[in-house]
Amino acid sequence: MGSRVKKYVLLVCLMVGMSFSLVYNLLYALRPDQSPQLILLTVVTFSILLLVMVANKKSLVLSILIGIVGGSLLSLYLYKQGTLFSVYRRIFFFIKSNELILGISFLVTLIVYFFTLKRYKWFVPVNVGVVACSLYIIQKMPFPRLGIEGFIFMSLCFFFYSDYQKRNLQIRQYIKSIGPLIGGVLGITCLCAYIVPMRFEFLHTMLDQKSYNLQTDRYQAYYPYTGRLGGNLTLNDREILNVMTTQPTYLRAGIKSIYTGEGWESPQEKVETFFLGEQEIRDTQEAVLGSTLLGRSVEELFERTSYRIRYEDIITRSLFIPSKIKNLAVSRNQYKIYCENEDIFLLDYPNSKGFVYVVQSYVPRYQNPIFEEAMKRSQPGLYKQAKEKGIDPFNGELDFFIQRADRIREQYTQLPNSVTDRVKALAEEITRSYKTPYEKVRAIEAYLARNYTYTLTPGEVSGYQDFVDEFLFEKKQGYCTYFATAMAVLTRCIGIPSRYVEGYVIPSSEQEQSYRITSKEAHAWVEVYFEGIGWIMFEPTASYQNDLRDYTDIKQDEHDRNANQNGLMKSTSLKNGTKNDLIMVKKWYVVATSILIGGVLLGCLGVSIYQNQYRKRMTSKERICYFYNLGIQQLNRKGYRMLVGETEKMYAKRMDQQLGEDVLALTEYTKIYLKARYSLMDLSEKEVVMMKKFYKQCRKKSKFREKQNYSRL
Repeated sequence: MGSRVKKYVLLVCLMVGMSFSLVYNLLYALRPDQSPQLILLTVVTFSILLLVMVANKKSLVLSILIGIVGGSLLSLYLYKQGTLFSVYRRIFFFIKSNELILGISFLVTLIVYFFTLKRYKWFVPVNVGVVACSLYIIQKMPFPRLGIEGFIFMSLCFFFYSDYQKRNLQIRQYIKSIGPLIGGVLGITCLCAYIVPMRFEFLHTMLDQKSYNLQTDRYQAYYPYTGRLGGNLTLNDREILNVMTTQPTYLRAGIKSIYTGEGWESPQEKVETFFLGEQEIRDTQEAVLGSTLLGRSVEELFERTSYRIRYEDIITRSLFIPSKIKNLAVSRNQYKIYCENEDIFLLDYPNSKGFVYVVQSYVPRYQNPIFEEAMKRSQPGLYKQAKEKGIDPFNGELDFFIQRADRIREQYTQLPNSVTDRVKALAEEITRSYKTPYEKVRAIEAYLARNYTYTLTPGEVSGYQDFVDEFLFEKKQGYCTYFATAMAVLTRCIGIPSRYVEGYVIPSSEQEQSYRITSKEAHAWVEVYFEGIGWIMFEPTASYQNDLRDYTDIKQDEHDRNANQNGLMKSTSLKNGTKNDLIMVKKWYVVATSILIGGVLLGCLGVSIYQNQYRKRMTSKERICYFYNLGIQQLNRKGYRMLVGETEKMYAKRMDQQLGEDVLALTEYTKIYLKARYSLMDLSEKEVVMMKKFYKQCRKKSKFREKQNYSRL
């Protein structure tokens, strides 16, 4: 009795665990904002209902009667209290609000229950999980850590339980047989997790928390393996860098140029070796030489500043670099430096605390009216106009910078189909009163800073709506990644090339020229390209704007006022522009998921129907042999194998002696089988039914009670 209870409890635990992992994966692919706690509660509730109601006919009838009587009494009590309709409205509202999670949870839990407790088929739940995971590939989504790791773990549990049943060993003997294999796999995995940065968070938590958090191939402040924007953010006071300088600025670490509708990606750019002191950065060269086309010298537009940067509590390959660098020197000459996408610098391997490098950079004079006046002169086609006039400020490389400007304009104005018409219309409304690209970009910057709220806890995004559309018209609050992404998309909507940048902001400091940078200074901003000066930083996040510019300037106040008047008045009329489209996208995902799961179930049903049709075409003798062989296969899987040289009669006699004739009566069934196989006499339908009963008996009993009184569980 005890072993049967243990087995039942084990199967129930497997059922709940597998159901949760499958439901979590399916819902994450459809609606990533679902709470894991609510999913677990729903799965456990449906599991309990299935265990109680579908166990047998008596329990089903009793459950229905209890539900009817209990529901009636509860309704009567609520009616007397005057709360009947309010309670039912709340229940209806809860079901309506969570119909997706309730429907998927019930369907998946029913499938797992049937193939775990009713008829154990470990590969069916696993195949359903594979179908769920394929949705991530179809939608090009990142894999959720909790869902994937949970599914892999439960799949292994299902497999090992099936293997344990086939071997028919005691639990201690089985653990000893597979223990070395599991230990070797875990040992290799832990060793790899310790040496290189992997994605198994629980292993790094046990082995080296610091290594997991900090030892990354390159800087990733807001993209820890997900590729999705949104969600609440928690920052700490851990010191990352120590900077010595006279001019605070932004330190760039990562650039992303491809907007996907839910996050940013980087293209596969060629990585080239950067030779210190021998190569010029194209963006810096463009600003130094091209500024003459704007009517100003580089000294009037930029301030040359040095930065001494030392790593503290960080391990990374990335170099944190200000924009438009002139020189770069590291503390040890043996380091190789690689340049990616012209502006991202990487070391040949990760470095940690104590690593020092010095950078000389041209910092734009944002607060100088001369800078703003020069920026207004930048127009698309400025280099082509200079070529027509015979002016070449780039010492014979004007054609190269013309091609570079065209390439940047093509690459950095990319937008996915998910960007809605109301977002594009909003960009046009904000910039309608301005003529030059610079004024339009400043208007978008001011509009975002004035009309949206900064918070680290904006909540989860919907997952089925374009990120920028949801931020601009639904949430209207977020942190720097929300603002930077929105500004980059809005500028691209009006044909101005922009890119999303991540790094750190050098904060103000009481100590002169010494700045302590912590995780709280992690930041995201926007860089916009202008011919004649290259990439220029913009800050749409209101709480950070004083770090980049002094916004007491009269002209900037004018940008703010006009942006508020032109853009904000139209945002309300555009708010509901794409509601139907979003609902259709959600329904398409639900339909696709239903088709995939239905395909798996129909496949299983088709196999079952084919087997039934195949058996119907058999004669009585063929069906008897068929069911007998299936029963013997079940016995073999449970460890009761036929010995070499043993006949069917000898095997049946040995099994009856070992298990007891009252348990299986294999000798009697073997006589029927031999008569069907070798006799010319016809066999009755009654004998076919008996042999089918023998097969079901072998299939249902996971273990047979031997005469030796010991436990197998």
